[in-house]
Amino acid sequence: MLGAFVRVILWLVAGLVVLMGAVMLVFLVPHSLYWRSREETLAGADPTRRALVVYQPGLGPRTREAALSLAQGLSDAGYTVILNRPGRHLPTDLSAYRLVAFGSPVYAGRTSPALRRYLRSVTGYGQAAIILFTSGGDPDNDNTGQLAALVPPERILHRVKFLATQDNRAAARSLGRDLGSRD
Repeated sequence: MLGAFVRVILWLVAGLVVLMGAVMLVFLVPHSLYWRSREETLAGADPTRRALVVYQPGLGPRTREAALSLAQGLSDAGYTVILNRPGRHLPTDLSAYRLVAFGSPVYAGRTSPALRRYLRSVTGYGQAAIILFTSGGDPDNDNTGQLAALVPPERILHRVKFLATQDNRAAARSLGRDLGSRD
């Protein structure tokens, strides 16, 4: 009788471990993978003012919304903006851009491994100013430091956290307009 009880407990524990592993896969694997190119171009008034916005999609829409709104603000300020996901399809020499933005959702206190992997592959920034942004639920930690450690510190123009509890589209668009109007 005791042996049957122990077997049931072991099966329950094994089932719980498998369930927890599946939940971790759902949350962490998409956050870690390179996504296929999904390039979007937003035309600006001045084609010589070019910006690149690279973002890792999250499980929800927040990071994409922030990236798109930031890109729209830069476009409003006259920039031609390329918006895409990190991966081998992107250039590693970013010196053709005046502004480059990198964005990541934050899960378990970590930014996207795929975006960090892409940042490590970048060979040059030229004179590009860098914008770093994250999206997540912890208002006390913006996590942009994980991205900032992978880019030249003197190139960083702005760092911001967009909270998952807020609609950040207007704030991101306004930020893009403001930062795009500085030069």
